Formats: sequence, structure tokens, C-alpha cells
Amino acid sequence: MYPGDPGDNVLQHVVDVRGMMDDPAEKFPKTPGTNPEVQEYVLSQPGVNEWIELELRVIRQWIVELASSQFEKLRIYFMCRGGYQRSVTLATAITNRLREEFGSQHTINLEHLSVDLTHRTKISPR
Repeated sequence: MYPGDPGDNVLQHVVDVRGMMDDPAEKFPKTPGTNPEVQEYVLSQPGVNEWIELELRVIRQWIVELASSQFEKLRIYFMCRGGYQRSVTLATAITNRLREEFGSQHTINLEHLSVDLTHRTKISPR
């Protein structure tokens, strides 16, 4: 269903951000979510900061569960319509927060898989 080894022992969490904010594609055509202007536009949308905090609460709970489960990793996939701006910006913002909070205990990687696919954050105990 999602990228990754089909046999790996991974807990997967999918975050769909399509309906939560204006699509920046009209204002910033062909400009990726790694661009500071796109990031500022996405992160300044009403309710985004509250949504990030809510999503971080869910992810923190998954991280706690990971320690006592049979899973070795947690993968978080961020999706939007184009997979280019909102998902990239929000995956980056959440990954940065997770690194601040859990970076000394877990390896946290960010992969922007492609323009056409989701973007994921992987968390695994050190």
C-alpha cells in the first residue's frame, strides 16, 4: 500500500492534509514545500499550529507504544493533493519538532520520496 519493505516490522501512520488548508499551488506554482516562502504560507494558515500540536500528541503516543510493541519502527506518511508543498512543509515542521524532543533517544529521518508520492518520517529507537 505504501512505500517500504512489505515484510518489515513497521508501524505506519498516514496523515492526509488535503482538506485542512488552502492549497499553495496557485500562489506558488512549481515551487516545492522546501522553499521558505511556501513554508511561511503553509504554516501561517489558520489552525495549522493547533493541528501540528494535535498531530504531535498522536505521534508521541505512537512513540511510547513503539517501545513496548513488536514493531521496530514508526513511519509517518504525509499526503496532500500534489505531494509537493503542504505535505513537504508539514512533514519538515513535525520532523524538526520530533528531533528536538526525541532526537537523543531515537533516529529520526525525513525522506521526501518524490513529488508524486507521500513524504515520511521514520522513527526507530537508538
